[in-house]
Amino acid sequence: MASPDRIVHLPLLDQLYPIKTLMMGSYLVVRGRLSPHRLEEALQELITRWPILTSRIEENTKTKLLDLRIPGSTSESRPPFVFTSKRSAGPCPHRWSLQENVHPDVVSIGPDFRDVSTPNSLDDQLKGKDTPIVHVHVNVFDDATCIGFHLPHAFADMLGLGLVVRAWVKLINADDMKTVVLPKVMDGDPLANFGKMEFPSTPEEQAVVKSNTTMYLFGWWDTLRYYVPLIFAVLMNKEISRLLFIPLPVVHALRRETIAGDEKTRWLNLLCYYPSSKPLSLVYQANMRGIIPPLSPAGPDDPVFFGNVLGSMCLELGTISDAKKLSIPEIALALRKNMVSQRTPTRMEHTTTMLREVARRQTIPTVSPAHHQVYYSVSWAGAGLGKLSFGSALEPGQMLTGADGTLSYVGGHALDPKQRGRSLAHIIQGKTERNELTGEDGGYWCDFGAYASSWKEIEGALNGLGAKVV
Repeated sequence: MASPDRIVHLPLLDQLYPIKTLMMGSYLVVRGRLSPHRLEEALQELITRWPILTSRIEENTKTKLLDLRIPGSTSESRPPFVFTSKRSAGPCPHRWSLQENVHPDVVSIGPDFRDVSTPNSLDDQLKGKDTPIVHVHVNVFDDATCIGFHLPHAFADMLGLGLVVRAWVKLINADDMKTVVLPKVMDGDPLANFGKMEFPSTPEEQAVVKSNTTMYLFGWWDTLRYYVPLIFAVLMNKEISRLLFIPLPVVHALRRETIAGDEKTRWLNLLCYYPSSKPLSLVYQANMRGIIPPLSPAGPDDPVFFGNVLGSMCLELGTISDAKKLSIPEIALALRKNMVSQRTPTRMEHTTTMLREVARRQTIPTVSPAHHQVYYSVSWAGAGLGKLSFGSALEPGQMLTGADGTLSYVGGHALDPKQRGRSLAHIIQGKTERNELTGEDGGYWCDFGAYASSWKEIEGALNGLGAKVV
């Protein structure tokens, strides 16, 4: 008799809008041709260790929230995951020259990292009948392999997805996969007793929660003040998004300038806001895994958690006109002080309570005052994918220099392909390491959007940092 399916309720914190509507995709470009069979074999072993990865996601008809259905058993007719692969003749179009700085938009390169069956959004996922949440697509070119690893954002953020990919690669590179030790996985809500589960009803109690957090619950007037100018700015300006590669030598030079107090380079020249008297807030979307006690592992064998543990830090820089006059050292010092003051367990506890209320209302988390212009920054570099190597999955007989299984591009997406407003944010997608065989520098890959009219200024600023733009 087959084992029954098991239902796991996704935590409320993983059901924030618009996160719950999105698919999370990790895009990797590996130097060399990989064996799809080896990759699929390791993925099969991974799901036997972590059965939660075989889940189907579904909407609970009673609560209207999302649940996971973990199959009691899988078979050819009920697969544990979706794995697709293809062979593409010629060189990989995404082995870009790392001497160049500006590359295509992450949305435009997506077809080489996904199959036609890969869902674009949670709605696509829910339309499928009994569809696994894990979708992996492998595209093998003559000189490189593109890998797309896709999960619903409600199941994992990029750091959670990074845990999955790192475990997968550990199995790929093992001589005997059965001997590999992997940590256990938490399911359910590990933060059920962290912060307040219900938003307070009295003004006095609400004031306590609203203190020590950057989260705002807007009334109708503040909603108008915030969203109307934002929507107007997005609709009235043509946006162009590109992948930027910032080599590590440029990063190190920037840090040296920061330490030396160089006044020449103006970081905010990279932003496309025109001078005005409107206050500017820089918001850093943060992850609270290492701060919240229930999610602070004491060792490598402690259980891991895939879900979204979102927080934020907000730095108010004064008016846009004043902010654009600040130097790198001034902004860097303000950011450092800001991060230290806001990374406290108390602040995270208040933020967790506020985010639960935001999830119940299904409103967008807002982390700046209503009359401010906000600019978001997100970093996925903490997922640590750029250090990985798929060397043990290389096909034999490769003569190309540098075909060693290391990564030349680490990126991905967590957005609606038609999403506008990307000029309001940038994402540090990942960090790659220097490749000694090819002489390619390591660096940071960034998804960067801006008004079309601002790209000349952006390129000038990048050239001023010593980066080549073509």
